[in-house]
Amino acid sequence: MENEQLFELMTKMYSEIKDEFKVVKQEISGVKQEVSGVKQEVSGIKQEVLKTNMVIEHNIMSKIDLLFETNDLQSENIEQLRKEHGEKLDELLNTSMNHTARLKKIEQAVVEHDEILFKRVK
Repeated sequence: MENEQLFELMTKMYSEIKDEFKVVKQEISGVKQEVSGVKQEVSGIKQEVLKTNMVIEHNIMSKIDLLFETNDLQSENIEQLRKEHGEKLDELLNTSMNHTARLKKIEQAVVEHDEILFKRVK
């Protein structure tokens, strides 16, 4: 190859590389814009997360704490009622069970009595 042909070939290659480099630069520019957009979205999401955390910390957590305190108080009240009225409730339950047993015996006696009466009537 002669110097002139070599020069033309190198000029052509340089031109092609330069064109490809322009395309690569444009693609990189597009990627940079997309990354910038993603960064903005992430920044917006971070702000929303911070707002949500603030709401949770200042509004919701205090309400949850109050609910736990209320629950503790109610548990204490229930325990106090059990202590005060537990024996009475146990006695009432036992009495109720005894009455139920006695009523079943009476019911059985009535059924047996009815059977005897039906046999005599026939």
